[in-house]
Amino acid sequence: MRDSEKRLNGSCLCKAVSISIDSNCNDLGAYHYPKCQTWSGSAFMEVECGTDVIFEGSNNIATFESSSLAERGFCRICGTHLFIKDRRSGEYGVPSGLYGDNSNFKFNRQLFFDKKLTFIVLKMKQSISPANTFISTFQKLRNRTGFSGRFWPRLCENSDHVLV
Repeated sequence: MRDSEKRLNGSCLCKAVSISIDSNCNDLGAYHYPKCQTWSGSAFMEVECGTDVIFEGSNNIATFESSSLAERGFCRICGTHLFIKDRRSGEYGVPSGLYGDNSNFKFNRQLFFDKKLTFIVLKMKQSISPANTFISTFQKLRNRTGFSGRFWPRLCENSDHVLV
């Protein structure tokens, strides 16, 4: 089996829904946006997955249109948060906790850091960049990693600072 064919498998608490993602999905970020805080109870720790996401038990997935940009999915039985999906591109971000303590995840960004809850301390090599210069930083990261970053440019337009 080639590396690109390997999958990471996770599931909701009640096991009614399972989510399989490409094992190369290892780009992990913290979203401090207020809607993400409300949804997750803290910073939303998300793994970027693109569109290569396989669901089993999809009849147990309920969705909520949280904005004109995104919908959020959860298990209709146990309520586990399953994904956030870009409504334009169809790309997914999934909670990192669905996949346990995965050492392949690379924590490389915090978005809306200026809205971070005061009690949150996350360790990473970080530098503060003004949001208005974020697009060029995003392009450099995209060129280096191939990461699509579906929400970054649109969300950061409203943020004073972004950590990358």
